[in-house]
Amino acid sequence: MWWQQASEDQKQTFKRLVHEGRIEIMSGGWVMTDEATAHIYAILDQFIEGHQWVKHELNVTPSHSWVIDPFGHGSTVPYLLGAFGFKGAIIQRIHYNWKEWLAARQYGDFIWKPQWNSEKNSQYSVLTHNMPFDMYFVDSSCGPNAKECGPFDFRWYPQLSDSTVPQKADQLIGQYRRSASFYPHNVFLAFVGGDFRYNTESEFEVQHNYKKIIDYVNANGAKYNNAKLQFGTPKDYFKIVRERMENFPTLIGDLFPYGDVFTSGEAAYWTGYFTTRPFVKIVCRELEHNLRNAEILFTIAYNKAKQGNYGDVALNLAQNYVNLINARRNLGLFQHHDAITGTSRQPVMKNYLERMYESIGQTLKIQQQAIEMLVQSIGKNQQNFIDGVSYIREKASDISGRIKLEISESSNIEIILFNSLAQDRVDIASISVSSSNVKIIDADGNDVKFQINFSFKNVSGEIITSGDEFEVIFIARLPPLSLTIYRVIYATTSINELCTYNEIKNPNSENGKIELDSSKFKLTIDKKTGSVQFNTNINGLENKKPFTIGFGAYNTAAKKSGAYLFKPDPTMPEKDVFTSDKASRITVINGPLASYVEVIYGSLLVHTIRVLKTGTHLDEGIYIENFVNMEKKHANMEMFMRIKSPIKNDNEFYTDLNGFQWQRRKRVSRAGIGIEGNYYPITVGAFIQDNEQRLTYITDHAQGATSPELGTLEVMIDRRTPIDDQRGMEEGVTDNLPNLQRAWLTIEKVESHHPQKYQVPSIHAQNLMQINNYPVNIYINSNGFEINRRVKLLKESLPCDLHLFNLRTLGTDENQTIPSQSALLVAHRINYDCNYSNLNAFYVDICKQNVEHFDNIEIFNDVSVKSVQKTSLTALKSHGSISSFRADPIEAMELKTFNVTFS
Repeated sequence: MWWQQASEDQKQTFKRLVHEGRIEIMSGGWVMTDEATAHIYAILDQFIEGHQWVKHELNVTPSHSWVIDPFGHGSTVPYLLGAFGFKGAIIQRIHYNWKEWLAARQYGDFIWKPQWNSEKNSQYSVLTHNMPFDMYFVDSSCGPNAKECGPFDFRWYPQLSDSTVPQKADQLIGQYRRSASFYPHNVFLAFVGGDFRYNTESEFEVQHNYKKIIDYVNANGAKYNNAKLQFGTPKDYFKIVRERMENFPTLIGDLFPYGDVFTSGEAAYWTGYFTTRPFVKIVCRELEHNLRNAEILFTIAYNKAKQGNYGDVALNLAQNYVNLINARRNLGLFQHHDAITGTSRQPVMKNYLERMYESIGQTLKIQQQAIEMLVQSIGKNQQNFIDGVSYIREKASDISGRIKLEISESSNIEIILFNSLAQDRVDIASISVSSSNVKIIDADGNDVKFQINFSFKNVSGEIITSGDEFEVIFIARLPPLSLTIYRVIYATTSINELCTYNEIKNPNSENGKIELDSSKFKLTIDKKTGSVQFNTNINGLENKKPFTIGFGAYNTAAKKSGAYLFKPDPTMPEKDVFTSDKASRITVINGPLASYVEVIYGSLLVHTIRVLKTGTHLDEGIYIENFVNMEKKHANMEMFMRIKSPIKNDNEFYTDLNGFQWQRRKRVSRAGIGIEGNYYPITVGAFIQDNEQRLTYITDHAQGATSPELGTLEVMIDRRTPIDDQRGMEEGVTDNLPNLQRAWLTIEKVESHHPQKYQVPSIHAQNLMQINNYPVNIYINSNGFEINRRVKLLKESLPCDLHLFNLRTLGTDENQTIPSQSALLVAHRINYDCNYSNLNAFYVDICKQNVEHFDNIEIFNDVSVKSVQKTSLTALKSHGSISSFRADPIEAMELKTFNVTFS
């Protein structure tokens, strides 16, 4: 970054300009984040990293936001800006019809409010200024006439003689006056710049031409009806506007999708990037998960080492703190609106991917180092006895694979499971072993219910069962925020006693059905096509018409779809994606814990569905994996998975916003708005519902989703669009990587009809979202070093709806690369709908020991807390100390940050 290369004189000059108000630090995040595909954890984390940096380096607390380039705007960032205490925000890219609507009503400045309890949440609202024109360049933003505005971009038109100043002033004031008429206060904010600008000294110098015009206009007030021009920053703009206005219109909701009319004169919808390059979107969430793990484990281990006089351990952890900072910044960098969106050119996307891959490795090493400290008995200081995690990614572009544990008669391998959630957890854990002669022992020495599944390998193009690798799945019951030891030992168990295996190698020549049952679901698989139907029996919910899962693709309109845009050809039928990739193999596995069906469709897709038989709330969901491999032959394919149901959702569906909140959508059937205008971003899920039941889809990465017809939920799973869509990338998307997508489906019966003004998922669905987003990491200890069997990092479980969002160590005031004994505890109160049938089952499994609020500040085991400060979300503002968390209760949907200083 420029700051690292700047001389000390340059830094001091810059600081002086900032503190004189001549330069304003806007937003202060690490990047200008995307608002559609980024997850709330990463969005807030990059703001924290940026805000801490500008405070430490510049002694600045940002107060206004500049978000003029994301492709549409959600309501999550405005919520965060309000929580930061920001006074104003500037946005740019919204649908052209929205711009016309706002201008016609002079609503260009509005208060953006959260959609839940919006009357009460003024502290989470922000005054928002919408720039009225299509783009932010000078020729597109000074007024409605681009030809008249163009010559005021003095980088390209540097000469302005004194004799032409009056004429230029007349033209500029004419454009500014028209633009100001879109606002009731008659104040206009004009941009002077654009992308990749002010990179030469000469461009700064030619802006003195504006000074000539400003001086002329201000000296000739009578000629211009006392108009005043001045240089300024957004802070100046919002100050003047607030002086002229007290009451502003309010906006509740979001501004997706973004549509433009830049090229062909017809609407172009920026809904393709919701899905573009799913592999990097998946890796991003993997880094997010591992960074959060590392943050929490590092904070507790480092402070335990400091308090317990483990000087060497504390020093080793402190030396790795710089890698934690690097991971934060790499995750933050990827939230940029041309990164996680998949809309950068191939070499740039490759660089992003390699950075994330490096940081995943670094965060895993930090986790391992912290765990080694935490699982040892007092007085012991053994290091490097953990072999690693149970999965590995050989290189950045690989899918993660499990590490095989070698089993022999003398084997006594210990695996350490980390539950990063602050609640009790029931989950399915999975490991790979070399032999079927195994069993699993829990931390108390009891046998654990488990299942052994075959693994498969490709030999000369033929898929066969492996004789030296098996998958073991078992039920893991984990205390809140804990490290729990399970043992994998040799046993004489026969695989035939544990699961059955059936294979259809040439399904296209077969007729008939395959049926799989659990206590909650019945699956029916067509032997010929591999298509799946299912029905449910949850609390007596019965449907005469089954649910179905299918796949298809849209035919791309000629030279329209690309990295940004989604534009199918409405005159052509949907593609049968399996024309050349027919079902080539169907595998069915039946066991005591789970039943699977796996359908292979040529080289394009491996579709796996799992139903569980664990006797827990997990049985009320269907687990799905899609391995997608779009090759060159799949060009111009935009592939979706479509779930059809008997639900009468009346064209309505609900999508999440950044994994933080939920938005009702309505399918629009209108000339000029096709399926592309009805796609919306999801990052954790979507649902459809009627008065009897709800279908929820839960994803592990950002995708596009819609409800194209009654009872249907559709998600885009991958896109290969080789043609540039003329929106800035200057190439198509042809670097698709094989990717593995994990999802859950739930069908829930409506048991009660308590009024729900704001629709959200059930507590069961929210739990599955947490499980999908923050899976259990498994670490291997095969060295025989004795460790504690169960380590509880929390004294007691937090309430079911209170998510430990992060526990993030701060740097010292003197040097941000050295860890302090203070950390930011970020908590999120998750709202949930209690009208659904699985509430009781979930509480029996997970919530039986929970209390309503967490109270005492001493919530951690083995580390003592000195003090807790209430702060703004990024901790730039302190709101005083508290002696109990109950003193500052967290309401439903709220995010709050506390600065915890350890003793």
